[in-house]
Amino acid sequence: MEIIKEDFKHSFSSATKFSKSPCEWLCNYPLKLKSPGSPAMTRGNLSEFGAYYKIKRGMQQKDDKAFAKLIEHRFKKLKYLDAEKEILNAIECAKQFEKVLYERQLRDIVGYQAEMVKNLEGLKYPIRAFTDFEFLNIIVDAKSTMRMPSYPKPDHLRQQALYSKLYDKPTALLYATPPKKKDSKAKSTMYRI
Repeated sequence: MEIIKEDFKHSFSSATKFSKSPCEWLCNYPLKLKSPGSPAMTRGNLSEFGAYYKIKRGMQQKDDKAFAKLIEHRFKKLKYLDAEKEILNAIECAKQFEKVLYERQLRDIVGYQAEMVKNLEGLKYPIRAFTDFEFLNIIVDAKSTMRMPSYPKPDHLRQQALYSKLYDKPTALLYATPPKKKDSKAKSTMYRI
């Protein structure tokens, strides 16, 4: 009996999950038992969407009240559980993502959360990839975090190596953190890979 279904696709997340916990991989992929998303995943999803929305709508330097309401609405619409405290963090990270992308003249998004499925020689199943932001000459993967790394994380570098190969484009990692205290500032940094 084959436990892997014919519609299975390799992905960076499936390979990472298998390397960290084969049992969790077995439950998630072949058995299709999904675990609930974490508050950190909620922050990431909302902040990436927020940055995308602000850039597509040309909202830079505009009043952020409507933008904050949009993030809150999306949170409620998608029914994220136990992550209400991440709404404000997501808003701050989204602003940082947008700021850095604008500073780097990256405004014309050609793909957001776009799926690519590609067959590679030697693999029985195709590879699936979802990019955060695709521009004409670069792919940018946004990472919201509560602690700014001093250098890119190894898993993130491996993910970018895969995306660069699949898309035949350079990639970059964009990290953002919300303010740690009321009077501190949000931070961001970008690494071109």
